[in-house]
Amino acid sequence: MSDKPTETVIDDSGPMPVLTHSWGTSRYLASSADFALALVHGSAGGCSSFHRHHGKSNIFIVQRGKVVITRDWPHRAGSTLFPDAGETILRAGDSMVVAADQLHRMAFAEDSILYELYLPHEGHVVELGDIERITPGPE
Repeated sequence: MSDKPTETVIDDSGPMPVLTHSWGTSRYLASSADFALALVHGSAGGCSSFHRHHGKSNIFIVQRGKVVITRDWPHRAGSTLFPDAGETILRAGDSMVVAADQLHRMAFAEDSILYELYLPHEGHVVELGDIERITPGPE
C-alpha cells in the first residue's frame, strides 16, 4: 500500500465538496442530514487511514475494480470477542455495510470506482466531518 503521508485537500468552492486524498478522490454527489452519497475513485495500491464514524454508517457499493475493506484491527480476525473483525474483498457489483463506530479502512487492490453512502446512526444526522482517524496514514 502507499506510504504517502496523510493529506486530505477539500475543494468546497462548488456546491458539493471534493476531497483529494493520496489514494484518490471522494466527490460528494448529494448531502443532507438524512444521507450523503460520494463517488470514490481509488488508485491501485492506495488505502485510507483506519478510522471510524460515530454518527453514521457506511455502505460501500463497488462499480469497478477491487476494494478490500478491513474492519477492526486485522489481528483480531476470527476472534470470538471481535466477530466483525476481518477483511472483505469487494468487486464490481458487490456491496457491504460498515456500522457506525466500527473501525475500518479501504484499500484498493486495483484502480477502483465505488459509491460510498452514509446513513445516520440512531439519534444522529449525517455530518461530512464525522470522522475519527485512528492511524495517521497512509491516507
